[in-house]
Amino acid sequence: MQRGSAGSLDGRGGFAANPTQRLLWRLDQAGEPRTVLTSLEFAGVDAVALRHAVSLVLGRHPALRSRFETDAAGEPRYRTDGDPPRVDMVARRRRDVAGPVRRTATGSFDLTADAPARATVVAAGGGRAVLALCAHRIVLDEWSRQLLITQIGEAYRAVSRHRTPRLAEAAHPADVEPADVTWPAAVDPGRVGAAVAGLRGAPIEVRLPRDRPRLRGRPSEGGALPGSLGPELTERLRAVADRTGGTTLVTMSALLAATLAAETGQLDFLFGFDWLGRRQPERRHVVGMFTNTLLLRVDLTGGPSWHELLDRVRSAWRSAVDHADVPFEAVAAVLGSRPEPPVMINVRGGPFRLPDLGPGASCRELPMPRPGAHAGHELILDVTESADDLGLALGYPVEVFDAGTVNRLLVRLRRQAAELVNSLDSPLSARSTGGGLLAELA
Repeated sequence: MQRGSAGSLDGRGGFAANPTQRLLWRLDQAGEPRTVLTSLEFAGVDAVALRHAVSLVLGRHPALRSRFETDAAGEPRYRTDGDPPRVDMVARRRRDVAGPVRRTATGSFDLTADAPARATVVAAGGGRAVLALCAHRIVLDEWSRQLLITQIGEAYRAVSRHRTPRLAEAAHPADVEPADVTWPAAVDPGRVGAAVAGLRGAPIEVRLPRDRPRLRGRPSEGGALPGSLGPELTERLRAVADRTGGTTLVTMSALLAATLAAETGQLDFLFGFDWLGRRQPERRHVVGMFTNTLLLRVDLTGGPSWHELLDRVRSAWRSAVDHADVPFEAVAAVLGSRPEPPVMINVRGGPFRLPDLGPGASCRELPMPRPGAHAGHELILDVTESADDLGLALGYPVEVFDAGTVNRLLVRLRRQAAELVNSLDSPLSARSTGGGLLAELA
């Protein structure tokens, strides 16, 4: 495909934003930007070489040179002939690195004038350094974040040896967009109707055990509480998934729905989950935003057994994936939903892969609260698969939930998992739903 064929709007190098970027643009203009922060601490590195490597990697990807504007109809488009992202370098003692990292994380982006990413390398002395990388989600999905971090490791290994990095060509995101990237004109109403058919009738909102009401219209600092199912329960849960033909996402969605049902009495849910949009081989090495949000219905009405519930959720998941090319914005418009689902479930096939900087160097990810991380979601269940365990983390806005409430949800979710593997073919019991709640409310 020739560059620009996927939505080039004029002869000046402008490209139409895809549906997800359109949504992110509108949220940004409404004062609700979506950003992603990566903060890494290194030992045994040359901070100057690290900064050089980061600059090389960030500067080579067209998406990170994007500048956005609107066309005559008020729709966003972007150009990729702007300056590359800034990569600053500061020197601080190791205990004083939090300030520069937080400034990198919290500063705003002017998408019309600024590069949609920035980075700071903090030289902490003694071969230690911290990298803070912040990008607007309008150009960077989770797949792209992993690509950048992996390439930074590759570039550093070369630069630290005074060699030129040999990195794969940085493709333009417009080269791998479909010809009908524009929306809504290009979305067939029949496709939208098929995507929402199984979702109609489910409540848009999710009742949650909030400690305080949500204050709309301003970013909220996000907290996250980690946990895990443990090796034994994980092994048994995977055996159930094999038996029922389900996926980790299907199983965890059923468990979360049962947990919330026990807490609030709601029996029908719409959960959001991210679809990476990377099935096409040509997209695998492109930095950009290709993720679409899909809705998964989890219906506990009628007193199903765990087995029946998993069958329902598996069928709903297949329907969602079958219509994964329908923009979430189009689905939300028909359902009358929010711009973002209140509850999200994300499953990663493994932990975030840290960069390989070569012999003698080490790296760890620094967990930090992220302002605005949960601006559109009230609960995020992140599941990370490893060889022998399922890691869990519940993300939440700290203004709404106390940590004790979130911990209670995690404890109840683990109990639900134990109930599922012990009573797969029995109705969801009084023990699993807090005093026979499902039987009373069905």
